[in-house]
Amino acid sequence: MSACLPGLGQIYNRKYWKVPLVYAGLGGFGYFAWYTGSQYKTYKTAYIYRTDNDSSTIDDFPEYSDVQLKENVDFYRRYRDLNIILAAGFYVLNIIDASVDAHLFTFDVSDNISFRVQPSFHFAPAGRTVSRFGLSMNF
Repeated sequence: MSACLPGLGQIYNRKYWKVPLVYAGLGGFGYFAWYTGSQYKTYKTAYIYRTDNDSSTIDDFPEYSDVQLKENVDFYRRYRDLNIILAAGFYVLNIIDASVDAHLFTFDVSDNISFRVQPSFHFAPAGRTVSRFGLSMNF
């Protein structure tokens, strides 16, 4: 269900407290991908205008050199791509979390976990005449 709509698997598994975390993570990575993408476009356009040798274009960043503009273009492209990859990874983790919760939903986590040692009687197999007494250990 989380593959169709992020957070829906957590709602189905009754882990309601995880839904805001899912949307905060996806929203955060999405926002930073959008922001770094818009900065990348701004600096890329400025770099293209600077290097087109056309005197009619307006230079929006006269305080930066050509090298600095190119470094800004590379910086914002790198972090835009990184945020897109991290958002995709977070989406996959959301799906994995919902799937694991669904598989472990009926897992017994009660406090009735014990270790018992008790006497036992082992019957002899067919053809043998000796039966044995012993101890059995149960977890």
